[in-house]
Amino acid sequence: MARITNIVVTCNINCPIHLPCIVARYPFCEWNKKKFAALTLRFSSPKTTCLIFASGRIVCTGGNSMHAVRLALLQASVLIRDAGYPAATVKSFAVQNIASSFAFPHGALDLEALFCEHPAQTSYEPELFPALVFRPQVKGVVYLIFESGRVVITGSRSVEQVREAYTAMMAVLARSARCKRVKTQTP
Repeated sequence: MARITNIVVTCNINCPIHLPCIVARYPFCEWNKKKFAALTLRFSSPKTTCLIFASGRIVCTGGNSMHAVRLALLQASVLIRDAGYPAATVKSFAVQNIASSFAFPHGALDLEALFCEHPAQTSYEPELFPALVFRPQVKGVVYLIFESGRVVITGSRSVEQVREAYTAMMAVLARSARCKRVKTQTP
C-alpha cells in the first residue's frame, strides 16, 4: 500500500480575522504581510502547518492522516477562539490533495520502456526531471515514477482514491516488468 506523506485541506472558520491580533496573542505565529498574506502557524504534534488568512480561510498541510489534519484544524480554531473570535468554527472542510508514495517491490524500472508502452499518458525528459510523469485516464491523479522504483502519487482527494491509484499503478508496473523479463530472456 502507498504511504500517505502529505494531506492538504482547506476550510473556513466563518469570520474575518484581524491577523495582528493573533500575532500579538501568540508570538510563535509567523506573519510578514509584505511577503505573504497569511499567518503561518506550525504545530509539532501533529506535525502540520496552518496558513490562516484574514478572510477566515485556513489551509492545512503536512498531515499524514485525516486524523492529524482534523486535529491541527481543531487546534488552530481553538487558538483563534481564545484570541477573541468565539464564533470561529471549522466549516467547509475540503481535501485538496493527498500525496503518497510507495516503492515498487521488484526494484529498478525501465522508464524508457514505460514511456514507449504508454506514450499518450506519459512524459519523460530525464535531462529536465529525473522522473517519468504518468497521467492516466483517472481524473486528477498523477504519478511521478523514478528509475529506482519509487513512485509518488499526487492529486488524490480521498484515502480510497489513493488505494485505487496504488492498485492501478502496481498493475501497470508489474505488466511492464513482466514484459521486460520476457524480452531479456528471449534469445
